[in-house]
Amino acid sequence: MSEISGVPIKDVAESGPGLAFVAYPKALSTMPLSPLWSVLFFSMLLLLGLDSQFVGVEGLTAGIADMFPSLYIARRPKVPICLLCSIACFLVGLCMVTNGGIYVFQLFDYYVGCRAMLLVALFECSIIAFVFGAQKFGKCLTKMYNMKFYWFPSIIYCGIVPWFSLALFIISVIVYGELKYKHSTGIYEFPQYAVIVGWCVACSS
Repeated sequence: MSEISGVPIKDVAESGPGLAFVAYPKALSTMPLSPLWSVLFFSMLLLLGLDSQFVGVEGLTAGIADMFPSLYIARRPKVPICLLCSIACFLVGLCMVTNGGIYVFQLFDYYVGCRAMLLVALFECSIIAFVFGAQKFGKCLTKMYNMKFYWFPSIIYCGIVPWFSLALFIISVIVYGELKYKHSTGIYEFPQYAVIVGWCVACSS
């Protein structure tokens, strides 16, 4: 691609949505049997998006079910709750496909998709390991899967995942920089109010 377009390799593609929807399709078009690889690639993206939606909606509805179990009695199935969650996710995603949607997407991707997720992983593993108890959690796994896990949950939830997540979070804070978006006409620097909105969304997650 660098040779065909006559630009340096570092300028061929940038990280972000342009990598999946611009750079990769161009690369696939230069390969033998390019229609086949294109169908496989975009099918993978479609399935990946659907799978992510299933996990997000199910996680949200499971939390609502734990807080309000009366909503999930036999006479009131969880279909309306799932429908409301799907509509809410659709409305959030709808603003990302407008003319200025790429800027909203960059806010979500930069502030929610990295540091906040590391903190969530850190807190979840810490609660399981040190509040609920890793050995007790291992017994629950043994009861669910009918097999012994021995010290594996303790090693993972007490020794590896929390410290690894903490290290990644510290590194992400050290290398943190103000959000910028590179486009064809130059570099757009997000205003301060957009940064505040991004942090508010990250904290709410």
